[in-house]
Amino acid sequence: MIYLFGGKLNLTTDDVKIYIAQINNISSLTSTPSNPSSYYELDLLTDLKVKTAINGFLKSINDNFNNNSGSFNDKIASLANVKGGFQDMDVNPTNGKLYSYFNYPGSSGLLGLTIMLNAPSAGKSVVNAVGNVNTTPSTENVGLAFDNTGNFYGLFASGQYGKINLTTGVVDNLTGSNIPTVGGVLSADYARGIPSPLSAKFGEISAKIINNQLVVSWNTLAESNNSHFYVEVSKDGSNFKRINREIIQSKVTSGNSDSSVSYQFTIDINSTAAVLGLSLLGLGIFGFSGNRRYLRFLIVLMGFFALGFSACSKSQDAINSGTDSLFVKIAQVDNDGTVTYSKVIKAVKE
Repeated sequence: MIYLFGGKLNLTTDDVKIYIAQINNISSLTSTPSNPSSYYELDLLTDLKVKTAINGFLKSINDNFNNNSGSFNDKIASLANVKGGFQDMDVNPTNGKLYSYFNYPGSSGLLGLTIMLNAPSAGKSVVNAVGNVNTTPSTENVGLAFDNTGNFYGLFASGQYGKINLTTGVVDNLTGSNIPTVGGVLSADYARGIPSPLSAKFGEISAKIINNQLVVSWNTLAESNNSHFYVEVSKDGSNFKRINREIIQSKVTSGNSDSSVSYQFTIDINSTAAVLGLSLLGLGIFGFSGNRRYLRFLIVLMGFFALGFSACSKSQDAINSGTDSLFVKIAQVDNDGTVTYSKVIKAVKE
């Protein structure tokens, strides 16, 4: 308690103990769960890269902590700007080992380290670094998952995801996801420092292809400080390009509205094809027939995000990796230039 009420924090790995509990059957859990099947302590000192990472994170806590007089809530609030730690972990189905991704502040930005440990039934487990320290991506990891063949994927606060190399620890092929961000940060319980509510709250969104015209319709449920919109399209649900040079001005002239406002944007499908580099023949099969491969996401919002490629497929927001589909999202720009996006939808041919 001296730390919280008057003392200066000087935490190191010697002051920290982390335990992992194992529960074999979560389906039997009650509101008052019984003792875990097993638990063990993490050894954070043996691997020097791991020890350096943990100490870097703890230094950020020490530096941000309010050492002045104040209430308990003041003390806790002073740690809001601390970045790092690990948000998630997963078991590799091919070897039974537990993997995570640890972020901590470095001299020139946020660093990341892939870590691995065995899962014993008791005692201690040494936490080992996998490969080298990463400078990219420079945002926090917020979710991790293995697929059933042992490929390891990470989702980051920037909204990007990538495959984590289990030899080098490097995050490969970073790609933007269709998960909305606020000010470039994923909107979730871990998102920090969002200064104001969204400038436009999206309601219903639709995209249709009618007589070689792409017709995008949407409505906002509320607007505040909203300037304009524009539309982006993608052939794979991941790499989006803007299709309209002109802006779609907000209809709320007073600057604020709590009422529903409707918008519509129409463009010739040939223009869309030119932007995406698609052939007109390819666009002619927008009936969405044939085989499709889906990149699937399972997002769990209980203090963390888990990104899974063997999880359940979303019927409307799934990413289709074929070339016979057109995906659409709407960009909203507020008066200071901040851009946020709607959910991703798939155009329907009529």
